[in-house]
Amino acid sequence: VTTPVDEELLGRGYKFYTAPLLDENTKAWGAVIILNDISDIKRAEKALKDSEMQLKLALDGADEGLWDLNIKTGEVYYSEKWASMLGYTYSDIQPTLDFFFSIVHPADLESLKHLFLENIEDKLPALEAEFRILTKNATYKWVLSRGKVVERDRSGKALRMIGTHIDITGRKVQEEELVQNENRLKLALEGAKEGLWDWHIPTGYVYYSHSYAENIGYDQSEIFYNLRFREEKIHPDDLPL
Repeated sequence: VTTPVDEELLGRGYKFYTAPLLDENTKAWGAVIILNDISDIKRAEKALKDSEMQLKLALDGADEGLWDLNIKTGEVYYSEKWASMLGYTYSDIQPTLDFFFSIVHPADLESLKHLFLENIEDKLPALEAEFRILTKNATYKWVLSRGKVVERDRSGKALRMIGTHIDITGRKVQEEELVQNENRLKLALEGAKEGLWDWHIPTGYVYYSHSYAENIGYDQSEIFYNLRFREEKIHPDDLPL
């Protein structure tokens, strides 16, 4: 029986196989040693390891979590960053697509599944979606997910899909605060019967609020959004000022 000895010869890439030579009394009188040169394999393994390390460092630096979906089996690899972003450890996570869908906010689930299907069926070139996902402490975070089918069989059936997650909760909170502030300003101006105008000087576009139109007896549909519309309504004696 040959016995592999998995070690390198003189620092080079070789694999040993030894087989004893036995006489009629099964007494060993020698051995056959086979050396296989696996230098190319070792170099390829090192290049792959280096590439994986570079990818990990790049994703960690960008604060992105990686997911890698086997579409045929539904198994998913989630990176350590993907888990820690949501407060999970590996023991908390099930490496399946069903687990992922189980922690997506119910209001975002159907649209996200639809996008996955569109990509798998090659109706969209890539996946890009913003949705809420449940963390370990039972709160939701907003994430931006980007992904793409990277492997198909000869018939075009999707086999593998890879993507990333980025935590965008901070941006979503700022957007919500901006919307609320705009609504407060709108209500305050309407309550005070004040009209708002907003002039974008490079393009000449001027926004006039609903209250502005009402104050001068116009409907919003009758307004031209430029500076000339405003100037034409000012008394000629006041226009130079």
